Amino acid sequence: MQVSIQRPTEGLEHVITVSVGSEGMTSAVEQRLKEIQKTVRMDGFRPGKVPMNMVRARHLQQVRAEALENLLYDSFFKAADQEQVRVAGILGFEEVSANEGEDIRFVTRFETYPSIALPDFTGVSVEKVTADITDSDVDDMIQRLREMRKTYVVVDKPAANGDMVNLDFSGSIDGVKFDGGSAENVSLVLGSGRMIPGFEDGILGMKAGEQKVIDVTFPEGYQAAHLAGKTAQFDIKVNSVQETKLPEVDEAFIKTFGVDAGTLEAFREDVKKNLSRQVNLSLIKQNKDNVMHALLAAVNFDTPKTLVERELRAMMDAMTKRMREQNMPASDLNPDNYREEATKRVSLGLLLGEVVRANALKADEATVREILAIEADSYDNPEQFIEWYLADQNRRAEVEAIAIENAVVDLVMSKAKVTEVSKPLAELAG
Repeated sequence: MQVSIQRPTEGLEHVITVSVGSEGMTSAVEQRLKEIQKTVRMDGFRPGKVPMNMVRARHLQQVRAEALENLLYDSFFKAADQEQVRVAGILGFEEVSANEGEDIRFVTRFETYPSIALPDFTGVSVEKVTADITDSDVDDMIQRLREMRKTYVVVDKPAANGDMVNLDFSGSIDGVKFDGGSAENVSLVLGSGRMIPGFEDGILGMKAGEQKVIDVTFPEGYQAAHLAGKTAQFDIKVNSVQETKLPEVDEAFIKTFGVDAGTLEAFREDVKKNLSRQVNLSLIKQNKDNVMHALLAAVNFDTPKTLVERELRAMMDAMTKRMREQNMPASDLNPDNYREEATKRVSLGLLLGEVVRANALKADEATVREILAIEADSYDNPEQFIEWYLADQNRRAEVEAIAIENAVVDLVMSKAKVTEVSKPLAELAG
């Protein structure tokens, strides 16, 4: 095999020219034809008894094409190995010459992995976010839990935002009713934004038994094109008004959350514990993102286009599948809108790989179990959950990947210029 390579002065794209004898391809073609002869079916012949000249006439072209493709890839990677280049992706085979009886010659354009020079981490600046859970945070969470269990009670008062009204309505444009514009016994929470702008505002202040007509204009981009931008009259009758009633934080309420003691003190401790778990997960993610952003900003290298395109296809496939599962049209997905994110993912993956390699970072068993323990804490039998999770190699690999990422974060944080910033829970969640 004869090989010549053109290495770029900058960038990752290389060109390699390979010339290889045709003996291997000839042998592969003959072997494949013999395999086909054993199973091919033709009228007038028993299986395995079709003459080779007939097998050759029907299948030679296809077999040669397959053999040539295999030879191109096999010879290319052998040539790349000979030239000691790390192939990231093939851009294309060109100038392929494969005349029978002659040496096979081809040119391949391909990209290599970039050479990444890691920075001195002591020169990297990273913001480390911290957060403390206050009594006010616990109060806010208990209030949200009450709102999750709220009920509605009938009241004799004007309807306000947050109230649930039951109503009948009939819509018309220029005196003519339109499809979908009328309904009876509809329950609607005012301020929820379920209806077109102006509809819910028109009900504010109405009491049970009241009836009135309001004007509402459909948005210009309304999904029903024949209604878009038009002003409709809605004849509305309010049947009832209900306001929310929050449950008392009593023993019965507390026990519904699995706090058997039923006391407010025990309930607050349990709420704070759950908040701590959520906050810790949020802090881990945010600080990891901060480290990754700082690393990418500190290193400059070319990202292989072939890897970006591969990542982009994977992203598009995943989004298309998700949208179809939700019965949403996926035809409007534009790959260009996600190319920047795909590039960032590939760049970060290459950079993390280099940090892991250069520092011999590994995912030890104790760290893997510590990561799972955070999630397992919400289960009745945490240890059983951990053992179940680690029993599957794919699940274990996912946690090990997280453990290695965490090791990178810890390494950078231990050396970088770290600025601690305390944030309130509301800002952290945002």
